Amino acid sequence: MNKYEKIPLIYDADPIQNLVKFLEKNLGDKLEIDLSDRQELLEDVTKRENLVNDSSILNLLKEYGIPIESKNIFEDKETGLFHIKIENSFHDKKLPNGYAYKGGAARALLKINFLDEKNEKPRDIDIVRISNDGDFEASDNEIAKEFMPEDFEYGDGVELALDLDDYFETRDFTINEIIAKEDEIILTRQCLMDTIRHVIRITQYEFDESYSVPKYKQLTKAVRLYSEEINKYGDATIENVGDWCYEDYFISPFWMAVHLDRAFQRGYVVAKDYVVFLQNKNCIPNFIKTPEEAAGYLLDIMEYDNFYFRHAPVEQFEFESSMVDQINYYEDKYDKLKNRR
Repeated sequence: MNKYEKIPLIYDADPIQNLVKFLEKNLGDKLEIDLSDRQELLEDVTKRENLVNDSSILNLLKEYGIPIESKNIFEDKETGLFHIKIENSFHDKKLPNGYAYKGGAARALLKINFLDEKNEKPRDIDIVRISNDGDFEASDNEIAKEFMPEDFEYGDGVELALDLDDYFETRDFTINEIIAKEDEIILTRQCLMDTIRHVIRITQYEFDESYSVPKYKQLTKAVRLYSEEINKYGDATIENVGDWCYEDYFISPFWMAVHLDRAFQRGYVVAKDYVVFLQNKNCIPNFIKTPEEAAGYLLDIMEYDNFYFRHAPVEQFEFESSMVDQINYYEDKYDKLKNRR
């Protein structure tokens, strides 16, 4: 058995939470779940996950409507990683040998070449270097400047990924356990399955030592990724984050602002859904009516320090006096939360 073959059950902090919510929504008063019923459901879900784990990935892909007969995909039995041939890209630029796409750019290539989403475009491009042969120091800067100019301008460059095992084990989300070289995509089984099923799953690497609480900066990224998937496919889940993580765990307004800005980059509707989700989790006050107002609120409680929106229309913000009064109230509330935690 290889290290990427199984879906780690540790990821599912409360695996029946979404199932219970779904049943409550659709059955209403007809649903009564006591502790024994809950345990029985938990056992059923565990059996289902084990069935997914033990099934052939190719059979599972067929179940999800992926015509694998026409796909250039194979599994390396020794490493447990999957390899998919790249035939089409989102642009005409060619990556030199020794470099690969990561993150959203790699996911875009997966969707283009494996899920037939030919018009898929990444929000931005991030590059990793996967080879240490030769003198790459100057090349790293040249590659970053050409392929990721905006990030390069702000000091971000090419990430080193000389050891793929270490690279995959240190990703933030399972859908990011992927790289895409010029001619092929390499990804984990978990990445492939969660991408197909539109599952947003924070990795074990991003949890605390008890594996019960994810790092807070990933919570808002999970919401943003979820909002993107919902708007594109009409279906998505955040698998391993309970509601209490948002409601009881302090989330920095900086990270809420970062991913609001990135949600704006994907479109106004995505930004709106992102804000509504955070409101439902009591992370943003309910008096805010638009994503622009949310951006203004976050800037206000951060006192506009060390952050500015690159994609949100902040220059159009106009707040009435009543809005400012409410912001001041929540600013006091924020200070109390910060001091308490």
